[in-house]
Amino acid sequence: TFQSWEELGRWYAGQARERAAPTDAVRARASELIRERASDLEKIEAIYDFVTRDVRTISLSLGEARYQPRAATEILVSGYGDAQDKHTLLAALLDAAGYPAYPVLLYSARAMDAAVPSPAQLDHLISVVPLGADSRQWVWLDSTIEVAPFRMLPSRLRGKQALVGPVLLEALVL
Repeated sequence: TFQSWEELGRWYAGQARERAAPTDAVRARASELIRERASDLEKIEAIYDFVTRDVRTISLSLGEARYQPRAATEILVSGYGDAQDKHTLLAALLDAAGYPAYPVLLYSARAMDAAVPSPAQLDHLISVVPLGADSRQWVWLDSTIEVAPFRMLPSRLRGKQALVGPVLLEALVL
């Protein structure tokens, strides 16, 4: 039982933090992916494209199998992962390229009950890369979509309450 969304967010971050730490293999792959990219968005897009197109998505809702993602290197080698695995690899590659990426946990089917902080209310995970203090500059990414354009989020995710790191947002700013 969690007393607050902040506590739940800290718990999840603890489950995932070390799994998203870039290894030498992850750093090498990130360097290769961004080699000929100039702008921040081009670099982020190159990494995103690799994760969405070259890492197969297995469809498991958040928490259906576990709450701890596999290690980024394991995902890189295996070539597949669920939403939290794909975020973990994306975050590790982005970290290796110099960009922080945070997990965004949400319930895609309906509104969350903000008074009841529970992982049972969360069924999907996307990523956000803050490129500035203004949330309108943030890059929101769903790495489970394999053929959608960069920065496109499904309509079922837009306008939802979400847990970004340890902070519950009233709605995604999209």
